[in-house]
Amino acid sequence: MFQLARHALQRLAAARPVASTEPLALWCRNHGLQFSNLGPMAFAVQGAEGARIWRAACGPSTRGYIADHELLARIHLGRDDGNLIVVMHRSLRHDIEAVSQALFSQVTDDLQTLAQEVPEEVRWVSTLRDTGWQGPPAVFWERFAVLADDPAAARRWIDEEAVDRLLGWPSGSVTPQTPLLISRQRGRLQMRLQMDPPADPDAAVHALDLLRLLAGQPA
Repeated sequence: MFQLARHALQRLAAARPVASTEPLALWCRNHGLQFSNLGPMAFAVQGAEGARIWRAACGPSTRGYIADHELLARIHLGRDDGNLIVVMHRSLRHDIEAVSQALFSQVTDDLQTLAQEVPEEVRWVSTLRDTGWQGPPAVFWERFAVLADDPAAARRWIDEEAVDRLLGWPSGSVTPQTPLLISRQRGRLQMRLQMDPPADPDAAVHALDLLRLLAGQPA
């Protein structure tokens, strides 16, 4: 299922022009981070803002649910509040649930361990509560699932500004069907975002700016 989409995007990438990375380079300079242009559909960001350590890169996907290229960004927060919170597009949750059902169908009647390691995304979807609260507009809950071991922590973390940023992507760059997943655990914030060719620098800037905002939010 994922392979057909991957091959189609690879053909599109070869046919489309490469977008300028200058908006990304400028954003990184403004925040004291180092930007490296590694070629078409590839770049890296690294550095530190105080105690927060940044590592981000756009390159070939390392997850089956993301076709072709992904933006993988991490911020080490310098503190661990003990909470596990995951925000993802509901369309992606449905895809991961399908994978989860396929994996757990391999468990034998005597409950032997699965032959392959269960990805953390599958464990999250299988074990965490799908939270919700009053405040965000209905379109937010239609588009996003917020999974957490502590719903109160999720509500503190996803405030009104975070909701606006999650819904306010540059026009056409990230749709409700685009694989997007943000997690907060063990003192680390991480984002995975499918980058459809040609890589949209405005979408990448929005993604990094969103992650930076979430890094400063209490949970």
